[in-house]
Amino acid sequence: MLAALKRLVVGTVRGHGGGVGRAGNGESWRLDDMLLVATVTSVAPFVILAGANEVGTHFLVVTVVFASILTGRVVAAAWRSRARPSR
Repeated sequence: MLAALKRLVVGTVRGHGGGVGRAGNGESWRLDDMLLVATVTSVAPFVILAGANEVGTHFLVVTVVFASILTGRVVAAAWRSRARPSR
């Protein structure tokens, strides 16, 4: 999540530049940014609605799903950038 947060902040400040070298198409950064925002904001129902004694932990399911997808995309992008042969 930290890598995605860094890309979101850098993209906001400098602009995304068309997403060159990211996940095949030029608009993939939008999905990464939306997944990051969804992951962070989906914690709110857990914090607000969960009670004591682990009541309401089911509210974290959405967070785990979004975080898993985001983590897979970040790892795949890092793997792809390391696997490229240097010219």
